Amino acid sequence: MKFKSVEDLREAYPNAFKKDGSVDLTGRSEIEELPNDWHVPGTLSLRQCMGLTRLPERLNIDGALDMRRCESVSHIPDDLRVGQSMVITRNDLLSDLPEYLAIGGSLMISDLGNLERMPRNLKVGQDVSIAQCDKLKEVGMHLDIPGNLSINRCADLEELNIEINVGESLRLFEMPSMKEVAPKSRIHGDIIIGDCPHLAAVDPIFYATEILGVIKVDGEKVWPAPEPENPAP
Repeated sequence: MKFKSVEDLREAYPNAFKKDGSVDLTGRSEIEELPNDWHVPGTLSLRQCMGLTRLPERLNIDGALDMRRCESVSHIPDDLRVGQSMVITRNDLLSDLPEYLAIGGSLMISDLGNLERMPRNLKVGQDVSIAQCDKLKEVGMHLDIPGNLSINRCADLEELNIEINVGESLRLFEMPSMKEVAPKSRIHGDIIIGDCPHLAAVDPIFYATEILGVIKVDGEKVWPAPEPENPAP
């Protein structure tokens, strides 16, 4: 089903439109297209809308956007605006995200099997979480992240060539190809690394330009260097 107006969509799914302005279309796999120029005053749930082929142009959401298991969406328009957080999972058609994607809260993506790069000019209001994006080769962002940056299980990612200001912690787990971490970045919190074998022996000075917390690799603190148990006299 292809909807050209919000009125038609409301008529087809009256119970989906909530009093707080949110729209819940969870599981509506028959929807192929949604109307352009749509302003959603609350949260928009498209979870398991597996027939949806694209997001509408000029979609403006004051709340959050839930795109878990929108498996047929192949393109996200450049003018998408999300006031709160955005979640995208289980999609093998998306190869990139909008260059100037603006998210008021956190961005959480996982299981995007063909995602090759992250947008350089991404804007977020809280955290960024990237997981199980095995073809991701480029994370070259220039941005401020007020919260945490977490990257997990991205098998082909070799380096974070990024200039970022991370307000909290940088967390990296289970990345066998990762060789270099954020050499031009400022990390206000900790750097936590686990199961990244190529990083285990890297001199911590190369991890970031400035670190205000500590660096832990596989559970062990490696920077600042621990005080010796028996200091020399």
